Formats: sequence, structure tokens, C-alpha cells
Amino acid sequence: MTRAREISNILGNLDSTEVYGFNKNVSGQLIVTTTNSGADNINESTYAAFDQVLLASGGYTFSINNDGNLIATI
Repeated sequence: MTRAREISNILGNLDSTEVYGFNKNVSGQLIVTTTNSGADNINESTYAAFDQVLLASGGYTFSINNDGNLIATI
């Protein structure tokens, strides 16, 4: 069982719970990986490579503004 699936199981019956993993590629661009409402697995090596992890409801869109701040839009 992957860590993302374990976390989803711990959270239980919450609808649309997502695991959002954040890291940057070699060009410095933000990469956001999600569990797609539990439909996709995140393997252990991918999870370990995340700089930050957010557990939240589904439907967020992330971007970075001109000042370099992370913006979450619902």
C-alpha cells in the first residue's frame, strides 16, 4: 500500500480528500502531484521527493504569483 493510500484510509470517509505533493523541477517550476481523489497512487519514492505535503479537500488549483508566493484557488 502506498503512503498516499494509507493517508487516505486514515482520513476515512471524508469526501474528495487529496494528498497534494509539492516540489520543483530542474528549471525551478512548481510541480504539484495529487492523488486525483484517491484514484491515483503516489509511490514511496515520489512521496519522499516532495518538499511539502498538504492534505486537503479536492478541487484546489495552485499557482505562483509574480512575488513568488504560492496561491491556492478553490
